[in-house]
Amino acid sequence: MIVAVAPSPSLDRTLVVDEVVAGAIHRPHAVVEVAGGKGFNVARAAHRLGAALCTVGILGGHTGAFIGDLLREERIDARVVHSSVPTRTCMSVACSRTQALTEFYEPASPVDAQVWDSFEDELGKALAGNTGWMTVSGSLPAGAPEHGMARLLATARSHGFRVAVDTHGGSLRTAVATRPDLVKVNTAEAAALVGREAPAEELVREMHDVIGGTGMTVVTAGADGAWAVSEGALLHVLPLARGGFPVGSGDCFLAGLVTGLDRGDDAADALRLAAATATANALTPGAARFDVDTVTRLHAAAETHVVSGITRTC
Repeated sequence: MIVAVAPSPSLDRTLVVDEVVAGAIHRPHAVVEVAGGKGFNVARAAHRLGAALCTVGILGGHTGAFIGDLLREERIDARVVHSSVPTRTCMSVACSRTQALTEFYEPASPVDAQVWDSFEDELGKALAGNTGWMTVSGSLPAGAPEHGMARLLATARSHGFRVAVDTHGGSLRTAVATRPDLVKVNTAEAAALVGREAPAEELVREMHDVIGGTGMTVVTAGADGAWAVSEGALLHVLPLARGGFPVGSGDCFLAGLVTGLDRGDDAADALRLAAATATANALTPGAARFDVDTVTRLHAAAETHVVSGITRTC
């Protein structure tokens, strides 16, 4: 089972236009709204991949109520803690002619101590009696306790869950100190953690050492794919196509990776599923609304090679 934690959700709107012209009126020819924020994107992607899935999030106001409706329409098992603070809205404007993307992200809606305590209680209920993976994506909202990330990870571990983390900054440093089972970040986040800029292949090795040489470490690098260290092997997975809607592709990558690992795939095959899911996501407007048949086709097209003792997936 996968439990996707969503402490900083949003209503994500994608507007598709022919092109963006400064100072002009734009009339989108497509508008997509989804229950968003990194945690809900992971949840929806894993659900579409057929994983046993539960998500726990904080929602408030009319926007939060609408997000709850969207989750129910998608038949996603969501445990919601209600807040008096309205949930934020984030917007992406995609230009179909140039494939340029313009994004507007509101800050995460803050929480108070009572809401956070209820959130942790609800998470404990979701974990109780189950086994599998818990994912924590993005940063925690303002008002979360100083050691909130550590508390979430400790809760998962107390229920026997493995932990996958995709975050940055202070939250990443806190998470790494607990030695999670899986860390997935991009090159900028990895560079900030290790204290220098370097190719993703070097960053993933250094990050794995920082974490203590345990579990699985993944660094995504855009068109250069993703590099991973797992069980002493270095693995590389490449994107399988290009798409004009990259929003949420990192979340879909994590969902594919954890879905594969949760069902017993080895690291190389789980990375192939992750790449296929992220690529399919970029082909469709709106995060984690990919075509499942496209994921299946892309996954089957990927190949794994071993070169000089290094596992390479492409």
